[in-house]
Amino acid sequence: MLGHENLRAVYASFNGMSFPLEVASEGQVDDAVSQCQVDEFARAAVAPTDECESRRPLDYIELRRECKTDVEENGADNFQLYDPDVLQNLLAGAKNQPCDAKTILLKNLMAVEKLGPTRELAIVPTGHVFEEVRRNFPNFIQVMNIIERQVALSALGKIRSLELPPILMSGPPGVGKTEFVKTIAKVLKTYFFEINFSGLSAGFAIGGSDLSWGNGRPGQIFNELGLGTIGNPVCLLDEVDKIAGSERYNPAGHLYSLLESSTAKTFKDEAIPLPLDASRIQWFATANYPEWIEPALLSRFAHIEIQAPTQEQARVIVQNIYRNILACEPWGKYFSPTVQIDVLDEIDSFPPRALRRLLRDALGNAALAKRDVLVVDDVRLKKMRGAKVMGFY
Repeated sequence: MLGHENLRAVYASFNGMSFPLEVASEGQVDDAVSQCQVDEFARAAVAPTDECESRRPLDYIELRRECKTDVEENGADNFQLYDPDVLQNLLAGAKNQPCDAKTILLKNLMAVEKLGPTRELAIVPTGHVFEEVRRNFPNFIQVMNIIERQVALSALGKIRSLELPPILMSGPPGVGKTEFVKTIAKVLKTYFFEINFSGLSAGFAIGGSDLSWGNGRPGQIFNELGLGTIGNPVCLLDEVDKIAGSERYNPAGHLYSLLESSTAKTFKDEAIPLPLDASRIQWFATANYPEWIEPALLSRFAHIEIQAPTQEQARVIVQNIYRNILACEPWGKYFSPTVQIDVLDEIDSFPPRALRRLLRDALGNAALAKRDVLVVDDVRLKKMRGAKVMGFY
């Protein structure tokens, strides 16, 4: 058993957060000790019981440090994510929770308290930052029109953060929907996270589950906002047409309120009942079959159908993917900066998702042959014919 002072240190560094000792007051520790054994806190602090718990909260803060730096360089506005008085009331009331629930509740509330009640907002970028996106994604012009109109409007406001309507992009797999959203997040210099509905059968992953349940845990929205440093991340709702679940546990349940600004301002996780302002999340969604989406949910999106690229657009995409590979690799400088026409003729019909893998293999073949230019033989087209290629690069 740990002594009282050692317990304060363990409690103060809960889940690797390295809180100052004064964060965990003797009163808080006394309240905890009154209902929980010291070794319960020690065990929870040094040996998380499952993967979900082991990721909270330090990993999320570490993931955002790079994004936070980008926000600081690009300029930022702040907004209040939660009411600190409500947080203090929840901390005080945590002592009445059962031991396991108390452990999770205190750990997460103290992590949120450490970050403070305000979050930075990535502001509208200036200059011609979207020109490259238009070149790289020529079949996403309609989506770019929505984004750039909203950028122009947001730039006029006192708070210069971008506020996009939820955007649903439907179309065949492999046309670049996921990579497009990731690129938009990079341009906006904000954090990107994804919720994939293809294997999601309940809303727990989004909005958490009550701590009175044995496996009660916070959901992803709390983790991204409450334990994050940026208030307007980009969220991709991937394959939203594959939402499945019973009426009670339908994953779409939380989306109805999250996609409406007025109700998203007071989003409350089932496990950590601290109201958070989730109204500034930038929502994108993808679907292969939009007709499968419930009408009430579909109506919350600006719906754009993404067509497969034309041959001319496909050639632009090939060149852009190729240049991106060279720019990201230390060996990229040894190769020709463009793909030759005869190679383009062979691969411009491939879906974008397959092109990155194909081009990387081709560059490896060229390197083996000690060439700095790709030739048709490098793409191994005959071997790839007949293979079903799906997905984005």
